[in-house]
Amino acid sequence: MSEKVTAEHVADYLLNFFGLYEKWRKQNGLSGSIADPFEIFTSMTDKNGRVGRHIKHQERNDPKEDWPVGMAESLMGYIVYSNMLLKNYDFDIEDKDIRQGFINELNKAIKQHKE
Repeated sequence: MSEKVTAEHVADYLLNFFGLYEKWRKQNGLSGSIADPFEIFTSMTDKNGRVGRHIKHQERNDPKEDWPVGMAESLMGYIVYSNMLLKNYDFDIEDKDIRQGFINELNKAIKQHKE
C-alpha cells in the first residue's frame, strides 16, 4: 500500500512547479511581471471569460473549434497570471504563506465536498 498523499504533499508540488516555472521563464527571457496589479487581475478575468465561453458552447453541444485545448490554455493562463499577482506582492516560491494558503484551501475542499 502506498503512502497517503496529504495536502502538504500537494502544496510542496505546487511550490516545485512555481520554482520550475520561474527557471523556465528566466531561461526564455520572460519578465514574468506586469507593472500594474489591476492589469494582471483584468487579464485573469479575461481568461475566466474565455473559460466561461468554452463551457457555454460545450454544454449546448456546440463546442468551440479549439476545444479542449483552448479551454486548457485559458485555465493554464489563469495559473500564470495568478503567479504574476503573487510575485507582484513579493511572495516567492519559498513563501510559507503560499504553502499554508494552499493547504488551507485543500482542507476546505475536503470539508465542503467530501463524499
